[in-house]
Amino acid sequence: MARVHPLVAAVARNLPRIAPMLGFHVKVTSVYRSRAQQAKLYADYVAGRSSLPANKPGYSLHERGLAIDIVSDNLRELVSFMSYLGFKWAGPKDYVHFYLA
Repeated sequence: MARVHPLVAAVARNLPRIAPMLGFHVKVTSVYRSRAQQAKLYADYVAGRSSLPANKPGYSLHERGLAIDIVSDNLRELVSFMSYLGFKWAGPKDYVHFYLA
């Protein structure tokens, strides 16, 4: 069973319900990934089948339960809220990716 950081798990579970109260909507698209899942995402990225970057297997914080990918209709508000919670944002090239450092 994957071990996900408690804060990452709480955000994944609660943010879709809480975000509308804060004025935006979200969809959590990824939390924990196995090494095999990460390998597929990395292969897709390298082959040009994905516009979002993916780390090599063994180097992704998703594999360690420390990252979450979120799509939002208001990225500015999402980044602000996630920063308030202690997450770092990967930036505009990987705009869905948030992680605990």
